[in-house]
Amino acid sequence: MTGLNENKNKNKCGECKKKITTTLFHCIDCGSGLHKKCVTKNQQQHLCTTCLQKHLPFNKILNYEFKDFLKEKPKLGNLPSFKIQSLIDEIKKNQIEDYDVLNDTIKSNYYTPTEFIEQNFNKDKFSILHLNIASLGLHIDELRSLLSILEFDFDVLTISETKINEFSQNLINFEIEGYNNFYTPTKTNCGGTMIYVKKLYSSKLLPEFSQSEEGIFESTFIEIKKRSKVLNRWHNL
Repeated sequence: MTGLNENKNKNKCGECKKKITTTLFHCIDCGSGLHKKCVTKNQQQHLCTTCLQKHLPFNKILNYEFKDFLKEKPKLGNLPSFKIQSLIDEIKKNQIEDYDVLNDTIKSNYYTPTEFIEQNFNKDKFSILHLNIASLGLHIDELRSLLSILEFDFDVLTISETKINEFSQNLINFEIEGYNNFYTPTKTNCGGTMIYVKKLYSSKLLPEFSQSEEGIFESTFIEIKKRSKVLNRWHNL
């Protein structure tokens, strides 16, 4: 019976799980076949959603385990700093023995607005945009303009360096039409994290994981639900 199930799964797309007749692409991790329409345009390598989740930071640990992780502040302070564009090089130079939080199979690119539009990304997939905004209060109008220019309906927007603290949080209008927002006030002059979530999702803040520890880390964690099904725990850390 197991053998029959394995053969049946081999005939299904590793992304959408629907039947495939001709395989043009494969997941670079598990090798499962993929529909052409399920692979992002111009993408040379692809991870199916199941494999991608395995490589997301902290994906493999449970809530109570992550709470214990956050308590170990000295080890958090020793995690390497990096820019997404040089992620692979950085991880090779900074070997982390205690926590394997990143994986070099994750491929990332920076895009200008024009380059992003030209990529013609699939709008049906769950999408996340991240910006280091260097003060949300100063650049909120620019963010709204950028979203209008891109004409891409992102499901989630993650913002770092909001510079929102406990004294300024009620002085800034950082609403974006069609989105709910969740944030963690910073205890520094240049920190702060925020997550915007489209209102079509049911979302809530996870305060036990959303913290600001000066000189160590800042985080905003949320839970997203759609159609009464938990999609995942997405975080901005």
